[in-house]
Amino acid sequence: MTPRLRQLAALITATGHRVALSTQMSAWLKTHAIFVTSMAAAIDLAGGDSLVFVQDRAAVVTMVRAIREGFQALQRQGIPITPRNL
Repeated sequence: MTPRLRQLAALITATGHRVALSTQMSAWLKTHAIFVTSMAAAIDLAGGDSLVFVQDRAAVVTMVRAIREGFQALQRQGIPITPRNL
């Protein structure tokens, strides 16, 4: 966490955007990749229509299971799920 990074965060915050600084960027990126690719694949299987996807309970359950499986794979490798609220 450098002074320059904190200054940049303050500038972005001043524009009304939320900023979260992290020392775990590698873990954050890997967590994000699991989450986004699972969601994108699920929507793609619904013909690319997110409204069709959310109306298909089985598809939503499958996506959640895929995300959990991906997160478990990360944890088995010692990579923390970041942010933790996912």
